[in-house]
Amino acid sequence: MSAAASPLLPRHLRPRPPLTHLSPSRPALSRNTACAANCNGHGPRRHDPFARRHVLTGLASTTTALAALLLDVHAPALATYYSEPIVPPDNENVNVHVDELGFAVDFPAKWVELRDMELAREVGVMCSYLNPRDQSETLAVYRQQLDTKQNFTAASPTERYLGGVDAFAKRLVDAAPGQTLALARKRVQSDGMVMYDVAWTANGSTAGAFGSIYELRAITVDGDGVQWTTRGTASRTRWITRRAKDVETCVRSFHFTS
Repeated sequence: MSAAASPLLPRHLRPRPPLTHLSPSRPALSRNTACAANCNGHGPRRHDPFARRHVLTGLASTTTALAALLLDVHAPALATYYSEPIVPPDNENVNVHVDELGFAVDFPAKWVELRDMELAREVGVMCSYLNPRDQSETLAVYRQQLDTKQNFTAASPTERYLGGVDAFAKRLVDAAPGQTLALARKRVQSDGMVMYDVAWTANGSTAGAFGSIYELRAITVDGDGVQWTTRGTASRTRWITRRAKDVETCVRSFHFTS
C-alpha cells in the first residue's frame, strides 16, 4: 500500500499534498552543535520510514497551517519525531540555522527540530522547528522549483514567477476553507531580494484543535526560479497579544548567505 493510502496513522500524521519532490540533500549545517547533531537523521525509529514519510509529506503541505498536522501530538510522538529542546549559546533568545544550500534563518530558543532532515528534503522541507510548550507555534523553510512565470516583464524573479502580491496572496488564502487574509505586502531586503509577506487566520477544520491559527509566510524567488518559503504559525490569541512575536521575527529573518 502506498504511503498516501494508509488508514493506520493517527490524524496528525496523515499526509497532505507535497510542494514538490526533490533529490535528497545532505543535512543542514548549524552554528549550534546540538542542532547539528540532530540534523543527521539518526533519531529513534529509523526502521519506520513509512510513518516518517507521512509526517514529512504532511509538512510540505501548501494549503493549510502546520497546526492541522499536530492534532493529538503528545510527548511520546514529539520524542519520536523531534529533537530535544535546542538551547543557543550564552542563553540567547534565538538559535540560527545556517544551511549549506546558502540560506540562514533564526528560530526561537528551546524549540525542537524535526529529526530526519534527509527524508524531509525529499519533499522540499529544508528545516522544521516546533515549540514543545505550545504546539501551535511552528517554523519551517520550504524549497520549490517553479516552472511557470506569471509576469514576463517584471523586474524581480519573485514578481515574474508569482505575479503581484495581492493576487498571489488571494491564491494562497483561497486554497483552503475558513481562511481570512490578514496581510499582503511586498518588501525589499537589504540584499535586494523582493519578499512577499502574506498572513492569514484559519478557523474550523483548517485550524484543528487550536480553534484559530495565524499563519505568516515570507516568500521569495531566486534567479533560478526556486521559491523559498519561510512559514510560521501560532494560535491567533497568542499572535494578536504579541506573545508569539518571536515567531514573526524569525520568519522575517530568512536571508541568503551566498
